[in-house]
Amino acid sequence: MTHALFQSCNVYRYRQPLSKPLSLKTMTLTIREGLILEMVDRIGRVHYGEASPLPGFSRETVFEAQGQLKDAAEYYCSHGVIDQSLLYPSVAFAIESIQFSLGKEHWSQERVSESPLLMGADALTLKRLDDWSENWPDEFKLKVGRNNIGQDVDAVNQILDRIPDDVKLRLDANQRWSFDEALEFAGQVPACRVSYIEEPTQYYAEFPQLFRTTGVGYALDETLQEFAPGTTPLEMNRFRAEDGLRAVVLKPTLVGGVSRCLTLADWARENKVRVVFSSSFESALGLSLIEQLSLQCDPMESPGLDTLSAFQNPGFCRLPEYGRRMPLDLLNAMENVWSYRSAL
Repeated sequence: MTHALFQSCNVYRYRQPLSKPLSLKTMTLTIREGLILEMVDRIGRVHYGEASPLPGFSRETVFEAQGQLKDAAEYYCSHGVIDQSLLYPSVAFAIESIQFSLGKEHWSQERVSESPLLMGADALTLKRLDDWSENWPDEFKLKVGRNNIGQDVDAVNQILDRIPDDVKLRLDANQRWSFDEALEFAGQVPACRVSYIEEPTQYYAEFPQLFRTTGVGYALDETLQEFAPGTTPLEMNRFRAEDGLRAVVLKPTLVGGVSRCLTLADWARENKVRVVFSSSFESALGLSLIEQLSLQCDPMESPGLDTLSAFQNPGFCRLPEYGRRMPLDLLNAMENVWSYRSAL
């Protein structure tokens, strides 16, 4: 008889209001919904994962993820193994976060240096930069592609005027531009101040030509989802650093979990490409797990995790000390949608 690795597991669902409407690819979010997986191992340690599909980016809804997460958690709780390739990306991230936690004795106490997120160049953002009193980061991340090209160029230049000359911008276009628009934009900003543009157009075959014409490099984000979960290193070799690839942006919720991210990270390092972990507006618990992954892969890299300010109550859910349970007041504030106890 196989002995179960876990005593019990729970799935909690959260619905949290955002501090202001969040404009995504195909919709505007005012409420963020997600799922927290809690599993207690045989010696009483508590492990957590998060499955929070991002509307407009994830292929699964939170309802679909909830149904699959319950089935996957029950199977994993009883058998200790599961085929992650059959899981939705967000569910794979939750299950594999449990596996990642099981392999630890404690969480790393190191802190990453983040790249702060700027959603535009509105008055509040510019005042934030004018009043900056901390050490400057190496890079800021700026969303582009939501306005016309002239407005995006103005936003970049206004921000560059307010930050030191050695601080660069990571730009994220989310595939919103045509090739001509990307060309127009890149021709009007200083390439030396741009680390890369994430997904400048809808077609990744255009990225190298944009680099050859403008000198502005690119990063892969959404494109990685097209290849998940079965991408081989050979298939990834169509992207090369000498053709402008500067980074792979790994979002475990979207790409397909921990093992998938680590495989892509290995490929990137072998090809001298940066590995940048990034969030998909997860809770503080999910962000902490992504931070631990980033520290394991490259403690010197700055992940993109500056998204908690999107929530009205950023502390509604957080990763506790290793092996401990989350405070009951936080658990009780979420809906317990499923519980399971194994026969040890």
